[in-house]
Amino acid sequence: MISTCNSQKILHIYYEPFFSGISRHVLYSLKAINNDKYDSMVLCSTGDDRIQTALKINLGEDRVTIVGPGRFFSFSGFYQTVRLIRTHKVEIVHIHNLQTGTWAIPAAILAGCRNLIFTPHVDNVGIGFLKPVARKLIRLARFIPLTFIAVSREQKKRILDLGIAQPGKVKYIPNHISKYELDEILHLNPGTIRSKNDLPQDAIVVSQVARLDRQKDPHFLIRVAQLTRSQVPHMIFLLIGDGPLKNELAQQINSLELNAFVRLMGYRDDARELMHASDMATLTSRWEGLPYALLEAVYFKKPAVVTDIPGNREVIVDCESGYLANTPEQFAARLVELAQKKELRIAMGEAGHLRNKDLFDFNHQASQMGAVYVQIKCEE
Repeated sequence: MISTCNSQKILHIYYEPFFSGISRHVLYSLKAINNDKYDSMVLCSTGDDRIQTALKINLGEDRVTIVGPGRFFSFSGFYQTVRLIRTHKVEIVHIHNLQTGTWAIPAAILAGCRNLIFTPHVDNVGIGFLKPVARKLIRLARFIPLTFIAVSREQKKRILDLGIAQPGKVKYIPNHISKYELDEILHLNPGTIRSKNDLPQDAIVVSQVARLDRQKDPHFLIRVAQLTRSQVPHMIFLLIGDGPLKNELAQQINSLELNAFVRLMGYRDDARELMHASDMATLTSRWEGLPYALLEAVYFKKPAVVTDIPGNREVIVDCESGYLANTPEQFAARLVELAQKKELRIAMGEAGHLRNKDLFDFNHQASQMGAVYVQIKCEE
């Protein structure tokens, strides 16, 4: 990072227990604005060493501060936010998810920074009877000078519908991925990747890159695998990712005698290679912002079957670039159809890639982010 006295000093803050979508978003954002106009720092609340390593590689040791994970509140995060803003005379604080907002927003205001950007990624707050309470609490944001960045069109609409921001204070900037990083993988031979991972060349391989947690609902996908087993016995499901449900899922797979059809791959540095060597992708999330796993799937021209939720709908158009499904039965039927029709898989993969091509260009993201940073400074 090149730093000059004229650079805008920006502090990015977020919480993430495991290396996943938020970290990828922050890293991609940093790469997009990595020039002499911006002097970026990151404060992350996490217990995952992979996140710390990735941030330091991209920014340098002196630009990264790590505090322990605090899902709902971090006292150390609060303190470090105040310290960093005052020590480095931070001009803009960019907060990257809902959990972080509870402590980073008040800390930034206390430290005297009024240029606040908030990318909530999702607005799914609270569970069960707590949801109405959480929704009322989040509406308090309308009294705070926040500029919101929505990562999907539906999310922008929901932010406005919730009444937590004025129309001029909500910017739509979708997640982007790096085509340059993915181009290297396109040159790899899918057959070689399959051989390396003991995947039969004639198998129909379905990959899901996602954390093994409640949000991504991997139990749903195992139910789908059970339903498709008799119709497409050569279909193999790869669950690529780690998380708190790993042991529970292993027991479920074993009890349903699906070990030959469903593989828990764990966290993989070569997740993109496995996606490239797959025939199609899935995502069974209960809620999403704009999932990077789907962006990579459409970049690799993989048709996708996904749950019918905001975020997924932003990337996958039903019956065009894949299918949206609401139940395991619908999901299974769509996978079976794609497994049996190679021409359809190819056509949908091409359609998804073409429709989302702007999201493969960091220059596109950089211009949008830069415009927000300039505007917020001009409004001081």
